[in-house]
Amino acid sequence: MSSFKLRPRFKKVCVGTIEEHTTHFKELLAKEGDIAGSVATSFIKLRIAPKDNHYWSPELSLMLEPHEKGTLIRGLYSPKSSVWTMFAFAYGTIAILLAGLLVWGGVVWQMKDDPSLLTMGVPSLLGAGIVVYMIAQFGQKIGAEQMFTLHHFFEDAIKERVHID
Repeated sequence: MSSFKLRPRFKKVCVGTIEEHTTHFKELLAKEGDIAGSVATSFIKLRIAPKDNHYWSPELSLMLEPHEKGTLIRGLYSPKSSVWTMFAFAYGTIAILLAGLLVWGGVVWQMKDDPSLLTMGVPSLLGAGIVVYMIAQFGQKIGAEQMFTLHHFFEDAIKERVHID
């Protein structure tokens, strides 16, 4: 299940209405001990139960949409919102610093001044981006078994196998 994608996703068309699926998931979540979650009108969020939950525990978000053959379920695996926000902030900060450094470096280069900050800064920021990506992959590996647990719960709930994109 672990992949180079930071947020693996899938689509599956299932027989039955949205209401039937949400009712079914509510019933399963009431019985299940390893999986917790919430069910709204057309949105289901599955998480690892609090007793086994840790910093790198994944979540599965399911969007249910009407489809001519029943219900289209779109699934998205992701870290907790706080973890995802931290990584998005890190990537955004690195991108903004890199853009600013490239603009400043271009001006310095045009003025034939010393471009040493540019030649040191760009590789450093690219390296920082790679480090952040590697940390995300490491966290995904830590949560991989729980991701399998969420995926198997989903597959058991719809009684079909689902391929992750």
